[in-house]
Amino acid sequence: MKRSFSIYCFFIFAFLWSHSQPVSPLEVEDLWGNRYDFSDIARSPGTVLVQPFSSSNCGYCLIDGWFVKKNYFETNRIYGGSNYYQCLFNPQRDVYSFIKHYRDEEVPVLVYPPALHSFHEDGFPAILAFRNGEQLFRLPRGYLSPYDVSFDSLRNILWPGMQPAMRPTSDLHMATRVIYENENFTSVCVVPDGDTAGYRRNLEFGKKIRCYTVKYLSGLTSADRTSNLYFTGRFTGGFNYLFHYLKHPVGIENDSSLVIGEYRFPMDRTGFSACFPNPFNTEKYIVFNILGNKVRRRFYENAVDFTVYTDLPGEKGSQVLLHGFFSKTEGDAWKYADSLSVAGVNLQKFCVGVCKAPVRRILKSHERRIDVGAAKPSAFGPVTTVDQNKCRFPSVTTDRSGICWVAWEKDGDILLSSVNKPGMQTSTVIEGDASGSFDPLVACYRNRVWVFYLNDQDGFYRLYGKNFDGIRLSGEILISDNQPFDVITPAVTSDDKKGICLAWSVWKANFRFLSFREIKNEVLDSIRTIQTLEAKELPGYTNAWYPSVGIDSENVLWGAWNQHYPASMGICAGDLSGMPSPVTSLGATMDESENGGYPDVLTDREGKRWVFWESSGWDVLSDKTQSIRASWFDTGSHRWSVPSVITVDSMTLMNQTPDAAVDREGRIWLVWSGRPASPGSQWGLYVTFFNGTSWSMPRRITDDLIPARSPKIAIGENDMIWIAFHSGVGESMKIGVIALDPRKL
Repeated sequence: MKRSFSIYCFFIFAFLWSHSQPVSPLEVEDLWGNRYDFSDIARSPGTVLVQPFSSSNCGYCLIDGWFVKKNYFETNRIYGGSNYYQCLFNPQRDVYSFIKHYRDEEVPVLVYPPALHSFHEDGFPAILAFRNGEQLFRLPRGYLSPYDVSFDSLRNILWPGMQPAMRPTSDLHMATRVIYENENFTSVCVVPDGDTAGYRRNLEFGKKIRCYTVKYLSGLTSADRTSNLYFTGRFTGGFNYLFHYLKHPVGIENDSSLVIGEYRFPMDRTGFSACFPNPFNTEKYIVFNILGNKVRRRFYENAVDFTVYTDLPGEKGSQVLLHGFFSKTEGDAWKYADSLSVAGVNLQKFCVGVCKAPVRRILKSHERRIDVGAAKPSAFGPVTTVDQNKCRFPSVTTDRSGICWVAWEKDGDILLSSVNKPGMQTSTVIEGDASGSFDPLVACYRNRVWVFYLNDQDGFYRLYGKNFDGIRLSGEILISDNQPFDVITPAVTSDDKKGICLAWSVWKANFRFLSFREIKNEVLDSIRTIQTLEAKELPGYTNAWYPSVGIDSENVLWGAWNQHYPASMGICAGDLSGMPSPVTSLGATMDESENGGYPDVLTDREGKRWVFWESSGWDVLSDKTQSIRASWFDTGSHRWSVPSVITVDSMTLMNQTPDAAVDREGRIWLVWSGRPASPGSQWGLYVTFFNGTSWSMPRRITDDLIPARSPKIAIGENDMIWIAFHSGVGESMKIGVIALDPRKL
């Protein structure tokens, strides 16, 4: 990011065209392979909105989803329009993580063909609009100044004759960007009466970045109250006056206690940050960043709606008492909700009166039946259909005896089955309640099969796990933190000696951080942070996700992951407890660096570390083929090798999600999903192997007519090669497993 963008990057992400542009016929596909004629979509007499996004983009592009959903999509639906997302170069799993984070699965995501890129170009996230077969506006090439366009200027274009109100959305990061980055002094910073130092400090800051005027609390006018208001400083009294403006979700009692939900905290010993709609003008925000007179340090967590905190004894910093998000089910009347909040400590000794920790919900379970079909022959080995209808993203492994195990998602539930003993399959429902689960992982450790998955039973996607001994299923284990943040793109590796290692990314506003945790002798180790590469062009910014983890020949845990910055999107790798190094090459600037992503790691029989990854999906816009590449780590120079290109240009145009395994003879087997350039082509699975000196010619191992994606590979007994994948279109998607015969490659 070369500059600090205005909040109007969120409010509207386009300039108006002087003329509408006609839309030519174009067949497109959504995330699940359903096909549409885009010109038919655009011919709707109601407004058609499309939000292009890339989950590899900066944090601004990642958090605008809430704003788009509430202000554009929901409003457009009310007025009879239709909505679409658009993400052209990210793998299915990554796009799925984005829409799961925004809880917006009802909106189709257009993902193909690359020709859709002609509608929006690269740059800021954009809202595109179509009506009666024409595009109304777009983001022009070279667009750098977003300050002239806002929600106000577009609502008459999108919905003629209507005057929908803009609705503030989460989180504090979003709200503070509204206040800090408006560049026209449309916000008011409010400091306590008598705080001359705070007044001067904020006045200087406000003038420097042209964001707000500054007023003492008692000096607020009626006009000021309808602006975006930012309260900051040490308010030592007058709380009744301060909170006079507020109805919900916070209040004051007896001029001494902060009230949030059923909780009461003494104001003199409490710090408080929060955002919510201004009751005097619900299109504006109120933001608090205040602390009582007995609180020495300010603590500010900008990835939530609110935080209540206090000082720890001595010089140990601050203790979070309660933080999370407000419920927004009642429009502008945001309210406290236990299901969206987390207590950082036993609240009783910090509360006024009786305070109980938020209570977990109990949800009813679905009834699921797993009916594994008989294996059917194919040109490359028997294929077993494990499950059908709304089945996605399998994970595969083998146990000590060579039995293949597959875990997958079926419409928000997580299922597990063995697949290679006809008539003797063992299956079980791992998670099947009314909450939504996705992204399953399966691993074998000693005599048990472990399944891990993301689940939002408490309002946030966290990583959970269960184990299965063939008869009994364990209780649920929380793997990630009990915090008010979503977890995405988890990864797992296991070894009977080393144990199990899990890694994941935590999504906090416009930041994503990597964590990992081990299970040793069935005991959970502590959660640790994975060090990421410093972003030279934006120090302090961390956006890392999609980890892959492995265990090397010295029993050291290592991994690779995506990073946005120091490249537009690059790959870093290294020991999980050490400093990483770049796998993709770095240039003098972000724009000169090599782009690539979605790595898979492997340690070969000689102890060499390998990373397999995708080249930039944007290459296809320059008449280049997206390729699968392989790099290995040179222990002498402590650098990654120049990448080898694994794919063949004449076979496929787009190639994604590599997954590798090594057999007992030392051959590396690699599978990925590729799509040929020819019109009407489908995604399919491609396989190759490395014999120590060269890679074999890739072979397509799935049907040309049925799309197959998201492959995972495992090596079993007698070097049996198991490849799990999902195939089909829409709600008919199924899970398949190929028992690959190496002799047929």
